[in-house]
Amino acid sequence: NPSHFDECGDDCPVENVSWTMAAAFANAVSATVGLTPCYACDSTGCTVASAVYACDGYRLLTEAEWEVAARCGRETRYAGNSVASSVAWYAGNSGDRTRTVATKAPNHCGVYDMSGNVAEWVHDWYNDYTTVPLTDPVGPEVPTIADTKITRGGSWDATTDLLRVSNRQPTAYHDESNIHGIRLGRITAADVCIPGTATCPAASCKQLLDAVPSTETGLHWLSPDGAAPVEAFCDMDTDDGGWTRVADNARVFGTGVTGEAYNAEGFTWTEARFAYDSGSVHASSTYPDSMPTFNPLAQRFGSENWSFPLNANAAYCDYDFLLTYENPESTVYLNDTDWKIVRGTSTDTVQVGSIEGAAACTLDDNYGDAYLDIYVR
Repeated sequence: NPSHFDECGDDCPVENVSWTMAAAFANAVSATVGLTPCYACDSTGCTVASAVYACDGYRLLTEAEWEVAARCGRETRYAGNSVASSVAWYAGNSGDRTRTVATKAPNHCGVYDMSGNVAEWVHDWYNDYTTVPLTDPVGPEVPTIADTKITRGGSWDATTDLLRVSNRQPTAYHDESNIHGIRLGRITAADVCIPGTATCPAASCKQLLDAVPSTETGLHWLSPDGAAPVEAFCDMDTDDGGWTRVADNARVFGTGVTGEAYNAEGFTWTEARFAYDSGSVHASSTYPDSMPTFNPLAQRFGSENWSFPLNANAAYCDYDFLLTYENPESTVYLNDTDWKIVRGTSTDTVQVGSIEGAAACTLDDNYGDAYLDIYVR
């Protein structure tokens, strides 16, 4: 092991390797598992032995493969998200050395340390990007700058700009620095699946979060129950995350049940979450003592105050809002404007409307509109 740093023992990333050393190591790994070596190596160095994509052995990733793997279908600044300290060891937190691998969060494909710790050699000779789109580029056949390959990802002593997945560093191929390391890959027959993308949609936001815990809040591709993929908003932060938004700014009327049933696009769920956006609904005191018998804890927000106390003896008909569902187990209030209901069995429909017809408030006494975001999990 040529590494300069040894504080984390066998769990440190290998560094102090040149491009040639990395290629020779790839050949050795291929030989141990009976695969075809991708490089021809001798005492003078290593060259590519066959067409890059024709070799089934282990090799350095092409620059394009490296960036696709690091991004994993996302537009984050670093490999995993846009907060450097959560995914990378770099000058701001490394203590001037490499750190144990896989101790920062992985990217969305579950790959660790593609930003920071050690910069990684890639296959290509250095060249400026072309203005013509290319498919599966492998770089120029000969160096356009003498002896210059490329490293990617930044290292333990890098500033955050060098950690970006778009950053590329021209590097002399014989350089054996303690900031340079190795990442190998190989072509297999298995299809590549990047969870949450249009070509590899997840079943739900919860399934996506379980598969890739570093997934951020935002738009992701989902395929509920095997249906055609849809691009849906996932809340990956609130109440442990994994919420699929099935209604955005849904209108709730103050007069009568809305009649709107929000089908969750076929998502299987046992929890529905309601996040207040704006507005209010109100019912006056025509029947102050006639409170609903239908699970009052499923009702929410009173006449002038979203967090009005739930009081069956209130002077006003304050159960202005009704959520209809079956097999209820509990209602949980996450904060003053967010709450969820939990079901005993799964379903794909939730009905949203005012309390008219359940709290015996007359139609004329109800007024106003409120707007909610509705999520399921």
